[in-house]
Amino acid sequence: YLALGLAIALLAVDGLVSFGTRKDYRHQGIAWMRANLPAHARVFSNDRILAWYSGGRFEWDEVMDAEKLIGARHAPVAGVAYWILHRDERNSALDAPLATYAPQLVPLARFDSGRDDRIEVYRVAPGAAP
Repeated sequence: YLALGLAIALLAVDGLVSFGTRKDYRHQGIAWMRANLPAHARVFSNDRILAWYSGGRFEWDEVMDAEKLIGARHAPVAGVAYWILHRDERNSALDAPLATYAPQLVPLARFDSGRDDRIEVYRVAPGAAP
C-alpha cells in the first residue's frame, strides 16, 4: 500500500508542478479555440481533451479512432467545420496520410510545446469532399 500511496502522491504533484513536458501550449491552444471557434461547430480531433475543450460538437468514436481514420484516409471532412490535431514529431506515421487532406484543410493556428508536441487547428475548406 505504501508504494501505491507514493505513486498516487507523485502523480498528484506532477499534475500540479509538471515534471514532464510543459503543457502551456495546450492551455494556449484551448484558450485560442474558445475565443475563435464558433460554439457547437462540428470538429474532428485525435485528442479527446482538445475536442472537449474546443466547445465544438464531436463524435467520441471518431476521436478514439482518429489516427486509424486518418491513416486509412477515411477521416470526416464533409459536415465538419474544424480539425484539431495533437501531433508528435517523434511519430511521423500520419505525415503522408495528412498530406492527402492538405487541399481540404486551411491552417488557422499552431501551438508548439517547444519539444516534440504541437497542436494544429485547421478549418475545413468549403465544399470539401468526403
